[in-house]
Amino acid sequence: MAKRMIIMLISVGILFGLIAGWYFFKQYKINQFMQAMKYTTSTVSTTIAKKENWKPFIAETGSIVAINGVNVTTQASGQVSAILFQPGSMVKKGEILVNLDDRQLQATLASNQAQLLFAEQNHTETHELFKVGAASKNALETTEANLNEARANIKSVEVQISYLHIPAPFDGKIGINQINLGQYIQPGTTIASLQQLDPLYVQFSVVQQDIDKIHVDQAVEVIVDANPNHIYHGTITAIDSQVNSDTRNVNVQATITNDDMKLLPGMFAQINVVLAHRDAIITVPQTAINYNLFGNSVLIAKPEGNTPDGKPMYVLALQYVTTGEERKGMVEITKGLAGGEMVVSSGQLKVNEGSHVTINNSVEP
Repeated sequence: MAKRMIIMLISVGILFGLIAGWYFFKQYKINQFMQAMKYTTSTVSTTIAKKENWKPFIAETGSIVAINGVNVTTQASGQVSAILFQPGSMVKKGEILVNLDDRQLQATLASNQAQLLFAEQNHTETHELFKVGAASKNALETTEANLNEARANIKSVEVQISYLHIPAPFDGKIGINQINLGQYIQPGTTIASLQQLDPLYVQFSVVQQDIDKIHVDQAVEVIVDANPNHIYHGTITAIDSQVNSDTRNVNVQATITNDDMKLLPGMFAQINVVLAHRDAIITVPQTAINYNLFGNSVLIAKPEGNTPDGKPMYVLALQYVTTGEERKGMVEITKGLAGGEMVVSSGQLKVNEGSHVTINNSVEP
């Protein structure tokens, strides 16, 4: 009986020993796995949340408009005898652009000048006769009226001739000609478009909520797709006297300098109405923000020793943030960061809070 009891106790002891051994072996393997997981890292790119001085603005869109812009036309009919401008060139005010055939009017002018000369001589002679009583006052008045009529006839012909020599009404760039040499044109026929290029207007609208932020002489910056790296500067010169009842916007006009002469009327423009400076704005790249319905967040990398091969290792912490204005790929952080934090800017899809990472900033996000 005692022998059986001893055998049973030994068996129970062996069983408990096996169970304990298995438990410690399992814990050992778990610890090994956890240690290995600690040094299993992903590679991300990071950036520093920095403080900047932003120049805030109201961003709008609008159109470039010529201060002076017309379709040059003719007031008289006639046959085109000369086209004196080069399409696409700059012309000066008063420069003759097109001549119409004026030979008939020149002949009429010569005839009228001859009649003027006769009228002047006749009036002079009659005046001398009147002084000695050899001519009546009525005769003198008749010759004076004929003289005035001859002068008026010349003036009328000269005006008609001027209509046949069409000048540029202001300095500007002339467009493509719409007429041909020898063509007979009627009054009102378009010859070409003429646009003053410097300065120019830019017209846009501002929502009624921002009306109190704008005023005449306020600085604006203008960017066009045709020259996106150049900023054109100007000031607000007019604000409309009413708000559009359909859009609830007010129309605004600014005058800008076309310093490189690359702006053309009709161009689409991006307009920034410059407001007062804002200092010490915390910003991060837009790629660093995780946008979610329950809140926007960033991942902050905090030092966590080194990997087995000696590389610096970091652990990620989730930080919810409140975002503000976005500008050129950067986002303002109004709440959640103090500045100086190292935030993940790319590689977020393969990591999460608590992940161990190494950093490679050799490639821009």
